[in-house]
Amino acid sequence: MKKLFTLIFSFFLICTCTTSVWAAEGQYITAGDLYEAWHNNLPDYICGVWTADGGTTLTFGIQNNEAGNAGKQKILELIENDSSVTFVYQEFSRNYLLQIQKEIDGYFAKDLGLISTGLDDINNCIVLGIYIERKDNADTQNMIDEITAKYGKAVSVEYTDQLIFTV
Repeated sequence: MKKLFTLIFSFFLICTCTTSVWAAEGQYITAGDLYEAWHNNLPDYICGVWTADGGTTLTFGIQNNEAGNAGKQKILELIENDSSVTFVYQEFSRNYLLQIQKEIDGYFAKDLGLISTGLDDINNCIVLGIYIERKDNADTQNMIDEITAKYGKAVSVEYTDQLIFTV
């Protein structure tokens, strides 16, 4: 009787483990399906997401650390079509960059020439749009110096002559 019970229990464990592994692999057909499922709630190891060819292959920027490499493996396990994804190493997580962008938003009210901020996934930074006519203004330069001293390579400055008006 003990042998029969052990045999049945062993068979049950084998079937259960096999089913669990099968269900976890290939949960999404493509990297695009996985990205849509994240609903803009990206894991911290993701630095950016874009398509280099304008098609269905997504590039995931990941951090070159233990969490980033583990995340890469997890992504490959979650998608069936591994050819729908490529990876590049980047420095800053996308969540961190979005946090920086929110912090910089406070400068808009100070009328220092900051007219836009934007996330640049490919270059892994927040781009500050500065009105070109304020380029040589001392207060504007102090703002840029302050922001770049605080965030370093996580921000980039571009000058523009396009003003943005809101209604």
